[in-house]
Amino acid sequence: MVSIGVFWGYSFVTSFDQEGIGRYFFRLIEGLLSKRVYQMKVAVQPCNYDELERVLQPLQRSYGVNLELIKFTHVRDLNRRANVDIWIVPYVSLDNALQLSKPFLLCLHDLVYRHPYLSEIYRSKYPEACARLELLAPLMCQRAAAVIFNSNYILQYDGLEGMGLPRWKTALIRTSAPVEEFQLFGMLSERRFRQKYNLMQPYFLFPSAVRDHKNHYRLAQAFLNFLHTREGRRSNLQLVFTDHAQNHPLGGEIERLVQSCSIVAHRSSVRFIGRIPSHDLPSLYRYAKGTIVPTLFEGSLPFPILESLTMNTPLAVSRIPVTTELVSDMNSFNDFDPYSLAEMQAAISKLWRADPSVVERQKQELNAVLQRRWSDVAAEYGLVIANVLRLSN
Repeated sequence: MVSIGVFWGYSFVTSFDQEGIGRYFFRLIEGLLSKRVYQMKVAVQPCNYDELERVLQPLQRSYGVNLELIKFTHVRDLNRRANVDIWIVPYVSLDNALQLSKPFLLCLHDLVYRHPYLSEIYRSKYPEACARLELLAPLMCQRAAAVIFNSNYILQYDGLEGMGLPRWKTALIRTSAPVEEFQLFGMLSERRFRQKYNLMQPYFLFPSAVRDHKNHYRLAQAFLNFLHTREGRRSNLQLVFTDHAQNHPLGGEIERLVQSCSIVAHRSSVRFIGRIPSHDLPSLYRYAKGTIVPTLFEGSLPFPILESLTMNTPLAVSRIPVTTELVSDMNSFNDFDPYSLAEMQAAISKLWRADPSVVERQKQELNAVLQRRWSDVAAEYGLVIANVLRLSN
């Protein structure tokens, strides 16, 4: 049995439950364990141990000794204690992975600070972090035995061109719909869910932490503009964000925007409900009138697209490369330019009027991706792992 380590080497508190990378690895771990030929060992710093123990508890109940959490402080101690054949490193900024004694796969989700339109924002707001990544990313890519990408766009732009990686050292492994995960979580009744989160009105949803490139501010603007129309006033619609406004400076800007709205009744229509636990996500999507994904940039097809369609909830989405490389008919997705308030408002209106045929067309357009399971993702990881271990022996 091959022993695979997941190096969750964050030295600060981070979420394995409510952030995209964490949820990606929850699904990947489950997919690999389902093969019954791998042992999984998740190495975690003390500050995140309790969180991971809680989140991974359902998988530990299912897979027993084949899933182990290892608490560590120093990597040299981890190298002695963790008897693994290969590591998977989830994020390019985890520089302590350079001390691992066994080969590792690096998951390069994206290097957002390098990309058009966003480079100026990130380099001006976070100059030290960007400078650090400019030095660290090439080192991590050089040290990695293989580098995994989730979209062809990022593989080309950040991998082959940006990092100068040889093609043989890269692998394109796309994500999967969260069918198994959502089945594991189950559903709340609509009444219980709406009462729990005080969502008694119809709502549109954007499930994401507030980040500069996620485009929450423009979405809030476009939504308020929609509410000023006759159709919007009649809708009684709310816009739900799954974060706390105070978690990011942009949250405060959004709150000031909302409070400046001339119609007082509309000020309560933009809701920050906080980061909800993953087990409530299926219900959050199922009872939404629609999901809006306004992001300026992603490293792969945005998770909310697959999650929403899994729960039969229609979408309006921004036109960005990682989506257009998989969706041939963007019009079926009520698409919009993420920099255009007018296009975004029009998409909100179209989504509000969407009938059940809309989500069926969207599901058909992404049928091949929706048919993928995390066991398929795990099988593709398995091929890369087998090749690395063959070459290293």
